[in-house]
Formats: sequence, C-alpha cells, structure tokens
Amino acid sequence: MKRVVFTAAAVVVGVSAFAAAVPDWGDEFDVDGRPDPAKWDYEVGFIRNEELQWYQPENAYCSNGWLVIEAKRERKANPNYDPAAPKKDWQRSRSYADYTSACVITKNRKTFRYGRLDIRAKFVAEGVLWPALWLLGESIDKVSWPACGEVDILEYYNDSILANFIFADNRWGWGKGGNPDVPGARLKIRSNSSAHQLSRFLARDPQWCEKWHVWSISWTEDLMAIYIDGELLNVHVTKLSCNPSSVEPRYPYREPMYLLMNLALYAHPFDSKTEPHYPSKFLIDYVRYYKDAGLERLLRSQNS
Repeated sequence: MKRVVFTAAAVVVGVSAFAAAVPDWGDEFDVDGRPDPAKWDYEVGFIRNEELQWYQPENAYCSNGWLVIEAKRERKANPNYDPAAPKKDWQRSRSYADYTSACVITKNRKTFRYGRLDIRAKFVAEGVLWPALWLLGESIDKVSWPACGEVDILEYYNDSILANFIFADNRWGWGKGGNPDVPGARLKIRSNSSAHQLSRFLARDPQWCEKWHVWSISWTEDLMAIYIDGELLNVHVTKLSCNPSSVEPRYPYREPMYLLMNLALYAHPFDSKTEPHYPSKFLIDYVRYYKDAGLERLLRSQNS
C-alpha cells in the first residue's frame, strides 16, 4: 500500500488489492480479427479538434493477443465534402484526408460508474502522434460537451503524458454571450490538468517507451484518481464539477461514462516535430474493469 500526498489530501492507493481479483468486465483481445462487436463500436470520419486523420473501423484489429490501433499515411476521400463549405467548417471543407486511424469506443455497449479500470498499453512516442485512453459521459448526446464530463486517463501530447479532468462549472456560466438559447452555446470549459514530461519517465528507464504500462482510474462517488503503473498522476473531487441547475445531470462524474481508445494526429504540429513513421501502432493488451465497493475505503482517507 502506498500513500501519496496531493493538494493537502492523502489518497490511499490499494494497487495490489486488484492483482488477484476477477474483472467484472473486460477484453483480453485473444481472438484475431475485428474487436468483439458486442463490446466495441467505432467513431467514423473527421470527429474533433481539426485532427488530421479520418477514423475508420478498418484500422482497428486484434492480432497476437493485442488490439492494434493503426495510423496510416493514405489518402481517404471525404464523403461529406462540400466545395462551398467555408474553411472553418473543417469537417466538410476538406476534400480528403491524408491519414487514417481508428477510435474504438464502448458507447451503447458498456458504461462505467465507480470501481477501477485498468488498461495495459504501449505506444510510439513520436512526432504528432496523439494516443489516448479516455472517458466521456453517457449524457453527451443530451447535454453536449463539456457538461457531460471528460476524463483523460492517458494522452501523449507534445512530449508529455497528460492526466486530465475536463468539465463545465455552474460558476463559469455559458459561452456565446452567456445565453444558453443561442445556437451552438455550451457551458464554459474548466479543467483539472496534470502534465508529466516524457523525459521524467525516460530518466528513470531509458527503455520506457519500448515497454508495456498500465493506465488506471479508480473512482468513487467522491473521488477519481488516475495512475500509471500504480503511480498517482492526478486526482479530482467529483463534487467540484457541477453543472447549472438547468442542466441534468448536475454532477457528471457521478454518472455513467463510456471508454474511447484512439490514435489521433494533432492538426497543428509544433515546429520541432518530424513526420512519424507509418504505419504507427497503438497496442492494447487488455482492458479490465473491477466494480469493487472496497475502493471507497481505499480512496477516502485524509490527513487528520
């Protein structure tokens, strides 16, 4: 058992408590071919952040006991292309994509609420590659983002390992002139972000990037905590993320969320970035979910 002091709170992390436990849900990716359709779905197309890749199911497959999410340099026609679309309408103004990849999701298949989620993965830390393991609130189609809540269990971005909580806040109000009735209005964004330079991990182990690592989130009604290999990266108090009274759910981190696993290419390369080697593969060894009431005891300890 390991005690970590974080912003005046002592979070007790029971990593070993799950070593011998049987997951309540998961996937070991032991059958070659497409991922199990009963567990996984896909995002398709240009989705967010003006990213360079076109997401398609063909870039996700199981092989040798791993889920492979593969980014390729290949031209893909955009079926939604509109030559009259303004440039800022980037999802329709691009006639094609120069890259393809995949985003595998549990939306409409499986949601998670409290417990622990472990994902063993390995990625290439190179160029503009942006691998991510993250959660979105099941309520996203009802309340939109960020009111649904987002948890970035892993993002590798610009030479950093990120562990983020992104949400709305009733004290910050609405964008778009502060009027929720204005088309496109959404709640202003707030975040609890934690960035860890990749160089810190490489200083401890020069072969860090060649090895498998376990990213985890432990979650109770009151706390969410993100780890890598049992090391605490960030923690969040769920009641601090509260939507206005007109938006339900009020507390998105006390509601079900679904999992996304993707390999993106960010759209605004930093000057020092070089073109990655393609195809590039984001490997997932397993996803294991434990719904364990003991987490409340393990995570809710504070200094007296």
